[in-house]
Amino acid sequence: MDLPEQAARRLAEERFLWLTTITASGAPAPTPVWFVPQGADLVVYSEPNARKIANIERQPLVSAHFNADPEGHEIVVLHCRAQVERGVSVAAHTEYLAKYREGLAALGQTVEQADQLYTVRLRLTPRRVWLGPEAPAG
Repeated sequence: MDLPEQAARRLAEERFLWLTTITASGAPAPTPVWFVPQGADLVVYSEPNARKIANIERQPLVSAHFNADPEGHEIVVLHCRAQVERGVSVAAHTEYLAKYREGLAALGQTVEQADQLYTVRLRLTPRRVWLGPEAPAG
């Protein structure tokens, strides 16, 4: 899918996004996550027992969005299909480590510890994009 410039820019610049899955009771469950673009997809790593994993396995349609700017603009919502991939290695994903190595250290985690904890990769494939209202001119 070709993303609008605003969405592509936010994917390149942002460090976090909100991943919203659906619980067994049908409630939305937003969770802030680290991500990296990979081809047409977004990649997120997770612990295998995280609630979002069970939610996605039951219902793979999810949304991902960024915070709006202080005036309520710059809204980007991606409607995605999520795929769960188990038994993966964070340490083998150089782009992810380049972006989040310092974040892992701030959490008191080494790359080796992260590799043991985050053994599930979520592959989010955007299917539709919604952009909020643009800022008024001038």
